[in-house]
Amino acid sequence: MMMTDRPELINLIPSSWVGYALGTLGGFPSQGFSIKTSVLLPSPIAITSSKPDLYNLEYIEWLARCGVVPHVPALCEAVNDITNAVGDDGVCRIPVVDAIFKGWGPYAGLQLETDWKSNIRRDCDITFRALLILHYSNIIV
Repeated sequence: MMMTDRPELINLIPSSWVGYALGTLGGFPSQGFSIKTSVLLPSPIAITSSKPDLYNLEYIEWLARCGVVPHVPALCEAVNDITNAVGDDGVCRIPVVDAIFKGWGPYAGLQLETDWKSNIRRDCDITFRALLILHYSNIIV
């Protein structure tokens, strides 16, 4: 989906200028878009850190809806990981970026459950998104 032929542009944050830098305003990097990374929210920029990699199911869902999963090896790998994370009980336990789900705002908002005070509510939200991704990827669990 994005070229990575110019290493100097990988993780470059596009800025908005009005005489001075306003910031990214949620803009995507020009190269090196990531679906699984330790992230600096709200930006999808890859950050080198000791934190474990987490999946951004929102981006994966968007790309699955576009039908590009079979054509992008990194997406195929992510969808396979999601498939493998669905347990015998039907619950998906994939590590995700919680901030993408919780609450609704200009940068995030996938949470369907009222709150995540119980683990089952969190599991339901994640499983719903995971199953949407598998559906749009034409994967049967």
